Amino acid sequence: MIWGAAAPVPVGNSILLATDIESGDAAALCQRSVLATFVEREMLATVTNEVARVVPGAVKRLAEDSLEANMLKVLDEHGPIMDGEQFARRCVEAGINATSFYLYRMNSPVISSLGKGVYGKVGIDVPPGTIEDIVARRNATPRVSDHGWTSKGRLWFGIELSVGALQGSIRLVSFVSDLVQGEWEVVLPDQSTCGTVVCKGVFMHSFRRAFGLLGTEHTDFSAFEFDLSKRSVHVRVGGPGLLEQIEDPETTLTEGASDYDDDA
Repeated sequence: MIWGAAAPVPVGNSILLATDIESGDAAALCQRSVLATFVEREMLATVTNEVARVVPGAVKRLAEDSLEANMLKVLDEHGPIMDGEQFARRCVEAGINATSFYLYRMNSPVISSLGKGVYGKVGIDVPPGTIEDIVARRNATPRVSDHGWTSKGRLWFGIELSVGALQGSIRLVSFVSDLVQGEWEVVLPDQSTCGTVVCKGVFMHSFRRAFGLLGTEHTDFSAFEFDLSKRSVHVRVGGPGLLEQIEDPETTLTEGASDYDDDA
């Protein structure tokens, strides 16, 4: 048995070990001998006659203001089981840096990937059908995207961004990705260049630097115009009307001229 945890857990030839680690339960399936060797090597517990006793002070609580503690608060408030993108959005809204969020979500011992892009506290009870319901709701509300050809003959693709997309990787529709494989120079709205990106398969990366310079938020839309002859991609960021502006540039020019006349 394991003592000094949330509850004693029987130890057999194959066991599910649940211990209270940093305010969450850690689950691990392993052989008895491997378990005993591991906990003693890591000085987490001493094992005698198949009973493991946690070494006092081996398990530390999270600091209340730590990043992981704040991520757990988000799960407590909006979860305890959440879609990965919703989890990311809520954490960013709570003041957590997006890059730090993804690093900690991937490596944290207190946050578990439950499969299919769904997350929760380690050791959380997952009622049957919960993950499937979350995936179904996600699929029922797809992100807005569009593509086509501009009046200048440029191929374009526009998308409603996500927190994950701000890390720089954009998933393209197959029609666009088939035409833009390889390396492209990034051009910003002021016509300055911003390094290069590469399209491989259906993903193009990384626009992270460009998004940073443009002050992009996870609630924004982004449009990418491809100059096929120059192998350059022009990046723009804006609100929901951005995609309409690309589809109907004459409207944008008319509105811009009207605003100018009014100001004059």
